[in-house]
Amino acid sequence: MLGKFAAALGERALDIPPVFARVAVESSATHYVLTYRVEIQGTRAERTLEVESCDAAVEAAALLLLISVDPSTAGSLEPAGTETTPAEKSEAVARAASPTEPVPAAAPAPARASEPSATSGAAQRRRAPLWGFFGVRASGSSSLAPSLALGGGATLGVRLGVWSFGVDGSIEGTPVPAEAAPEVELTALLVRSRGWLGLTFPLGRFRIGPYLGAGVEVLDLRASGLSSGGSGSSPFLSGAFGGKALYDLGAGWALCLDLGLTVPFERPVFLVSGIEDPVHRPGAASVDAAFGVNWFFGSQ
Repeated sequence: MLGKFAAALGERALDIPPVFARVAVESSATHYVLTYRVEIQGTRAERTLEVESCDAAVEAAALLLLISVDPSTAGSLEPAGTETTPAEKSEAVARAASPTEPVPAAAPAPARASEPSATSGAAQRRRAPLWGFFGVRASGSSSLAPSLALGGGATLGVRLGVWSFGVDGSIEGTPVPAEAAPEVELTALLVRSRGWLGLTFPLGRFRIGPYLGAGVEVLDLRASGLSSGGSGSSPFLSGAFGGKALYDLGAGWALCLDLGLTVPFERPVFLVSGIEDPVHRPGAASVDAAFGVNWFFGSQ
């Protein structure tokens, strides 16, 4: 940042008064927050703005410092090949002069009518930050067990740009037994694991998008009420699709809501000694939901 600032001022750097400035950049799950404070000849100013990358934060800080010291050089840090209208320069100078007016996120790089070059687009794609995440959540499923299954689990994965990949695991049980026959009640334990691929698009502090997944379900069924009782378990494969929504809490934390449909690729039949008909078979589709908190960590 200091190099960009000195290059823009050139020989005029020897004539500026003493400047005391502080710049801080914090990252969150969806953006970067730039805090800029400056004091020049007893006058103080402060700005806070949100930007999409570290490079944008450097450009913003250098531009803010430059127009605070010498508003006439406000266009010196603009990208090559772009032009600034007099109205845009006047607007940038006015923002620097007002200590109470917030600087919008677009200030360091105003939108241009010209299309970005293929080279700049490729550079932006290369700079997409890589995030890892870990989360815990409460979960439930409607139709795989004999009755509503509730429990909890964890998720672990990575996010690159709008793409996310993760693995989930959970254990769910049926708090309310299901009646399979007179004097026979069924309880179940459902152990679940799944890999998934998703897209999440930023929308303010939210990220929203679809996902597809596949996994293994292990259903352990227990019958009570018979003189001898009975139990059995069976694993089966399943597919899943649905949507994810995240809300950025700041400091790398985000609330996460998953809502989707699980479709078993096979539906095992459970039998109990003494009862002729099957006592349970997983439903053709199950509505799943999970709600929890994710912690994001990674590169800038």
